[in-house]
Amino acid sequence: MSWFAPGVTPTLGNVLIQSLGAVVITAPVLTNMWPMLDYWKRHMQLYKKSEEQQVDPHTLNITEKVLRKLDLEPVLEVQIDFFSTKRHNIHHRGNIHLVSGSFIGIPSHFEYKHLDDVKIEEHLSANKKTNWVSNAGHNFCRSLVLSESAKMFAIAREIHLTDSYSAYVTMAVNLLTYSMAFGIPRHLTLLLKKRTKLAFTPGARYVMYGYFIITFLLLNIGTLDRYWDHLKKNANENAGRMGLEYAEGGVEYFNAVLHRQAAEKVLLNGKSFGQHLRESRDGILWWRKYLISDENQRDYMVEMVERYAEKAKNMQKLNQKEDE
Repeated sequence: MSWFAPGVTPTLGNVLIQSLGAVVITAPVLTNMWPMLDYWKRHMQLYKKSEEQQVDPHTLNITEKVLRKLDLEPVLEVQIDFFSTKRHNIHHRGNIHLVSGSFIGIPSHFEYKHLDDVKIEEHLSANKKTNWVSNAGHNFCRSLVLSESAKMFAIAREIHLTDSYSAYVTMAVNLLTYSMAFGIPRHLTLLLKKRTKLAFTPGARYVMYGYFIITFLLLNIGTLDRYWDHLKKNANENAGRMGLEYAEGGVEYFNAVLHRQAAEKVLLNGKSFGQHLRESRDGILWWRKYLISDENQRDYMVEMVERYAEKAKNMQKLNQKEDE
């Protein structure tokens, strides 16, 4: 299928544009399938002395407990594979509705049960001047020790995120925006030439193409941002609905994330280059300040816990009336 007019002989530029479009459109699915998915997993895998680290047995027991609670279809449950990641936050790549399945990276600190278990030499090791005896150092270490309910919530939330059709939605959005970005100016050029026998100058064509490309690129980013925002909200809600223990774990988990982020800034002597880059990018994409943040997610889980408490209070009153 081509969005160029019938009868027009494709030039090298046209072929390159369509080839680029095919790559951009199919990238969401291709990057979540073999061999890209395996490459991503190897890149995120935690290694110690060149040896691949496995998720500790205690955390694997927690994942099995969460999976039993979720009660997924067997054909979907086998699509999930857990591995030990070098990151501090749990994360995933892939989708359980794709043939290639999904990988969920479990941080190594999920194995910690007590503050004494924290191996500080394995964290922020790139910064040789880390002051672990400072308040920030203590806060960072405390943020790594999570209760079982917080780990259950984090794992359940990540599974809910993989249980979506995000790859297909992203591909559809890319197809629509890419087609419009290049198709509209192309057909405007042909329409002008057909109706008036005139043609845009090369400079005018560059300006027109640039305008539509930038417009639909921003539309693409904004649409996908809102979609991922929606996915995160649903994942938090679905994980919290699994029980009060999960909702309370959600509050603890997001509090730990916020404390760890604050401590990292102090321990690393300010923001890293990546943080500055992300803040600069989000400054340009102004709508991102209205998207869900870690603080918003923590506050939502607090509200969910309060709803559980209110529900329990109402049930207690009802039982008292029945006893009377």
